[in-house]
Amino acid sequence: MATQREIAEHIDLGTRRVKELFKCGVLPSGKGRGGLDVDACRLSYIRYLRGLRTKQVEQPDSTGVDVDRERALNLRADTRLKKLKLNQLQKELAPVDLLQWILHKTCAQISDVLGQIPRRIRERVPRLNGGELAIVQREVAKCQSVATAARLDVDEYTAGTTLQDRSIHPS
Repeated sequence: MATQREIAEHIDLGTRRVKELFKCGVLPSGKGRGGLDVDACRLSYIRYLRGLRTKQVEQPDSTGVDVDRERALNLRADTRLKKLKLNQLQKELAPVDLLQWILHKTCAQISDVLGQIPRRIRERVPRLNGGELAIVQREVAKCQSVATAARLDVDEYTAGTTLQDRSIHPS
């Protein structure tokens, strides 16, 4: 009967590597301190080395990490990132800051056009009195207020619906 240190010396490995081989089940474990069978450990290690050479066994992973699973996860993440970059290059995606700037600029243009409506009505329909024109100005001011307050509400956006499914009219 031998200790892990004696097994390591016998098969010419470091004690750390021998501990890893015991942990991975390559070498048979003994009973208690110094209860390892040198012949059984040597035979198991020789069979393990032969299996590695003929690719019948795989190198045990002492870190406990499933390499194939990690590679698959990494590949999936890389694929997702490449799709996002491609969508951005094809102008199918845009940063929220850019969209908010575009919305602000567009709403300012709408507000300017709305502000010209009362003057144009006054020029084209001179018989309107001040009260009627004031009604038009109030309604235009309401529209300008809605346009000025327009914001992108990303949190309200729901996945799985198209633009045709969404109501774009203010409530």
